[in-house]
Amino acid sequence: MDPESLQQLVGRWFHEAQKVIARHGGTVEKYMGDCVMAVFGVPVVHEDDALRAARAALEMHATLVDLNDELAQRWGVRLHVRTGLNTGEAVIGEAPDGERFTVGDAVNVAQRLEASATPGQVLIGEEAAQLVSTAAQLEPVEPLVLKGKADPVPAWRLVSVSSELAGPPARAETPFVGRGEELCQLRRAFDDAVGGQAPRWVTILGPPGIGKSSLATALLAEVEGEATTVVGRCLPYGDGITYWPVTEIVRQLADSAAAAAVAALVAEEAQSAVRKLLESVASQRPLVVVIEDIHWAEPTFLDLLEYLAAQLAEVPVLLVCLARRELLDERPSWADLGGERATVMTLDPLSHGEAEELLERLSRVVDLSADERAQLLAAADGNPFFLQQMVAMRSEAGEDSAATVPPTIQAVLTARIDRLPANQRAVIERGSIEGGTFHRGSLAALLPGEAHQDLDAILEELLRRELIRPGRPDLENEEAYRFDHILIRDATYNLLPKHVRAELHERHARWLESRAEPMLGELAELPGYHLEQAFHSRIEVEPAAQESYRPLATGGGRHLGTAGRAALARDDLPAAINLLGRATALLPEDDAAVGDLMPEFGLALTEAGELSEAERILDVAVTQAATRADEVAKAHAEVVRLTARLQVDTEAGASEIRQQFDPLLALFEQDGDDLALGRLWRLRALVHWIEARSSEAEPAWERASEHARRAGDERGWAESLSWLAASAYVGPTPVEEGIARCESIRVELSEFRRSQALVLQPLAGLRAMRGEFEPARLLLDESSEILTDLGLTMHTAVSHHEAYVAVASGDTDGAATLLSTGYERLEEMGEKALLSTTAAMLADVLIEQGRFDEAWKFTEAAEDTAAADDLSAQVLSRMARARLLAQRGAMPEAKQIAAEAVALAMRTDWLTDQADALLSQAQVLRAAGDGPAAADACRSAIDLYTRKGNEVGAKRAQSLLDKAV
Repeated sequence: MDPESLQQLVGRWFHEAQKVIARHGGTVEKYMGDCVMAVFGVPVVHEDDALRAARAALEMHATLVDLNDELAQRWGVRLHVRTGLNTGEAVIGEAPDGERFTVGDAVNVAQRLEASATPGQVLIGEEAAQLVSTAAQLEPVEPLVLKGKADPVPAWRLVSVSSELAGPPARAETPFVGRGEELCQLRRAFDDAVGGQAPRWVTILGPPGIGKSSLATALLAEVEGEATTVVGRCLPYGDGITYWPVTEIVRQLADSAAAAAVAALVAEEAQSAVRKLLESVASQRPLVVVIEDIHWAEPTFLDLLEYLAAQLAEVPVLLVCLARRELLDERPSWADLGGERATVMTLDPLSHGEAEELLERLSRVVDLSADERAQLLAAADGNPFFLQQMVAMRSEAGEDSAATVPPTIQAVLTARIDRLPANQRAVIERGSIEGGTFHRGSLAALLPGEAHQDLDAILEELLRRELIRPGRPDLENEEAYRFDHILIRDATYNLLPKHVRAELHERHARWLESRAEPMLGELAELPGYHLEQAFHSRIEVEPAAQESYRPLATGGGRHLGTAGRAALARDDLPAAINLLGRATALLPEDDAAVGDLMPEFGLALTEAGELSEAERILDVAVTQAATRADEVAKAHAEVVRLTARLQVDTEAGASEIRQQFDPLLALFEQDGDDLALGRLWRLRALVHWIEARSSEAEPAWERASEHARRAGDERGWAESLSWLAASAYVGPTPVEEGIARCESIRVELSEFRRSQALVLQPLAGLRAMRGEFEPARLLLDESSEILTDLGLTMHTAVSHHEAYVAVASGDTDGAATLLSTGYERLEEMGEKALLSTTAAMLADVLIEQGRFDEAWKFTEAAEDTAAADDLSAQVLSRMARARLLAQRGAMPEAKQIAAEAVALAMRTDWLTDQADALLSQAQVLRAAGDGPAAADACRSAIDLYTRKGNEVGAKRAQSLLDKAV
């Protein structure tokens, strides 16, 4: 075409496109050739921006039908248009000439959707499709292979979308739960209107999704049959919508007695006409009028409502207005509207119990774990719509969506924040940096210039808007606030550009560091977190500039490391793993602090039973320390690595400990390193424990406890004492003396809950040896309560003491269940040392129950996993195997294995194990018909049980002796 003709033609198209886009609240970003790029939500976000864009897209296509007739007449051509529509994160910038520009992956995908569309098509991206799905007809297309995308991109074809004048978008109905008191209050207002033959006025205020419409619908159902009911809606945008609610009401009254008067009212003044219409209907029958979303109402319509409140005649009318709190920003006098006849009702979030009931009803078709239920309830925080949307997303998108905020919720909250005045938004943004709870002192430090002078007034405004509420301070001498809903915080935070987040996080961390009290222990997590976030935000924007921001990483890592050590010291293993993992990930490999923190991280993982990950981390720690030529750090990591190795490969681990003990001891003694010496002696004691030699293990634990005490390692000291209690149970210490030792240690460990709980278990076992089963069970219950509260660890995955108490008291079913559960836990962890003993004990219990085939399998498992020098496991597995062979009639082999069990047991100083082995041998000998030999074994067992003070074992042996002679 002639360039001038082309310019006129394209300009004509641009003119029509711009009109359509503007009508739906969008803005033309730029014109490129014959392409139009429009953005919605700029400069102000609306919660229905995606719907507006979808309507604009289809209207542009429809407009082109008529426009093409004109183009054909003038230039002999017809245009085709194709459209891409996408939603996502983008950044609005400004070019040197002052023009605005929008950049981001969402923009790129929109352009590529457009390029993939055929003429006449509108292709829409995944998030945008979710936002319009309740109001639009969509057809899926094959996922698109787009430039710059590794995976195909889901897309849909937009077929149609409801008009902004149509009814509200259909969406899954949220069950009506709770609100009994509020519904009664509405019912009373209706009864007052009917009884007094006078209008009543109720305004229901609340944030989006809180259940205003559901409550109004429940009222309409309540009065059905007693009144005429109508509903009108205020629309967020459109042409000629000022009286749209009246239009809807008149349509609903079309069949009523008042319909004949409607035509006559049109010519009168609008306010008077509406008043007369309502009075006419109400004079025939009580009338309930619900007006939804009056926060979107035009000022003229609000004037109409105020007129009605003041001028309605004495007729039974109940007017119910639903609004968000923003209404009071536009009309501060609204709360006083109607005088004594009016009520303003504010809806609060559902109670926890009500939210649980709602979730139960919503999730009947979705399989939710207990953790997912708790996560959804916490995120929704009593908002029914939020909960319904998150459950729906979980149902549609699967488990990966459990922690994702649906776009529908994000759009609502973002629009609310985006409309705030600049000074209020600045304050709430800085609050979002700190988290769900924030402090006034931090706000004052983060606000620019003199802006903080009006801070108190701004906070009062945010409180009035119900965006924040008073909170409980985490810091002394500070005034605190919290977001009214955690999702409001998240939406606010997400509106901040990453470079702004980084700057504010760093400044907040410095404010924390500058406070009078030092950031010690768990408090160090606070500045650590904010420096960590500052670093990550910087690197997301400038991925190649890690070295430039190394001070942020170093500072954050050191703070998090301090907090991680404190968490480990108080036995909070999940927190310790989280904090130490983040700390070591932040710190550069050549930082000396890494050498201190990696062993602690590995230790926390080991004790939590995450053994494979612990070995990996500790291998890295040893390698990194060697690279830095840091022999002390390498030795520290080596000690903890050997601790983990002992649980994964007991035989190899014990061998390595024997080889490395003396060199490590010399190094740590030379440095006077009591922390390392305490850990090394505990490690050496464990080897003696595996060898079932309490007489050698106990002095090692005593040395370990002394070194830990000198180092200020209270956790290590407590752990050593708890092992001394365990040794009193299995070793040669008589029961009476063992009970006294455990009671003494229990008192010493009164402030160390996990170690105290571990002491209660051998104490229970010792009490059970005397036949005191009920006191023993009470001790075990107390221990279990503490350990359940602290969380599962490797050493609490199974309680051999509890199994012993169950067996000794005749509860083999309880023992079998307990040991089976523990076996599964240990197997999942990859643990071998405790696993082999657990398998052997379970086999013995199954034999007592007559479940011989199952028992045989567990003897095989015990033999496969038991280290050669794990004597207790070797003895127990042989005892069970010998009894099973005897039951099968394989007497020679049974007698040989029973004798091996006794011989191995005699290499230990664990008296009960020795006696148990003899008793098992006696059972085999008796089955083989050798009564005298069986009797001798029983007598020897009785002697050992008696030396220990194990009265229950002695009685059991005596019973067998009576049968043998």
